[in-house]
Amino acid sequence: MSRKSGKYQQAKEYYLKALYIIRTTHGEKHSETATLYVNLGEMFRSLENYPEAIKHVKKAANIWKAIYGEENQLVASSYEKIAYGYQTLKNYQESLKYHEKALNIRRAIYEETHPDIALSYKNLASDYEALGQYKKALEYHQKALDILQDLYVEAHPQIVSSYIGLASVYNRLEQHKKAFEYQRKALDIRKATFGEAHPLTAESYYNLGLLYDNLKQHQHALSCNKTALNLFQTLYRET
Repeated sequence: MSRKSGKYQQAKEYYLKALYIIRTTHGEKHSETATLYVNLGEMFRSLENYPEAIKHVKKAANIWKAIYGEENQLVASSYEKIAYGYQTLKNYQESLKYHEKALNIRRAIYEETHPDIALSYKNLASDYEALGQYKKALEYHQKALDILQDLYVEAHPQIVSSYIGLASVYNRLEQHKKAFEYQRKALDIRKATFGEAHPLTAESYYNLGLLYDNLKQHQHALSCNKTALNLFQTLYRET
C-alpha cells in the first residue's frame, strides 16, 4: 500500500467511526451527518472513486433537503459537487441535470448578480460544450461574463476564465477570429497581472499559437509556441 493510499485509508476509518457516532447520537437526518457524508465524498473523489463520491454527496443532499428544504445553498452546493463527479465520468447529461438544479436554487435565493449564479452559468456552459451544443454554451458563458464584469475588475481570474471559455467555444464553431479575440484578452490580462515568466502566461501563449495556426498565420503561431516553450523550460527546468 502506498503512503498516499494508507493516509486515505486512515481518513476513511476516521470518517466512518465519526459517522457511526454522529448517527448513533443524532440520527441520520442531522447536519453533522450530512457534513461527514460530504467529507467521505471528497475523500473518494481524491481517490478518483467518483461513483462512491457521488453516492455519499447525494446522501448529504437528501439530508439537507429534509432539514432545510430544497431552496438552500447547502443543497445547491451538493448538487454542484454531484455534477462535477458526473462530469469527470463524462456523463454530461447527468452533470447538466444537477448543474441546472443548483442554478434553480441559487436563482431562488440570490439576486441575479450573485457570483454563485455566474459560477452556475459557467458550469452549464461547460456541460453544453461537452455535449456539442455550442450555441447554448456561448449563451451561458456570456451570461456568466456579464455578471462577473459587473462584480469585478477586468483582471479578475474569473473574468479571464470566462474569456478562455468563450474562446474555446468559438474555436469549436470555427469562428477563429472571435476565439482569437478572447484568447488575446486573456493573455494581455495575465501578462499585466503575473508578468511574462508565469505558467498561466505561458499557457496563454500556447493557446494563442493554436489559434494563429487555425487562422493560417503560421509564423505567428510558431513565435507563440516558441515563447510558450521557452517560458515552460525556464519555469520548470531541473535545478
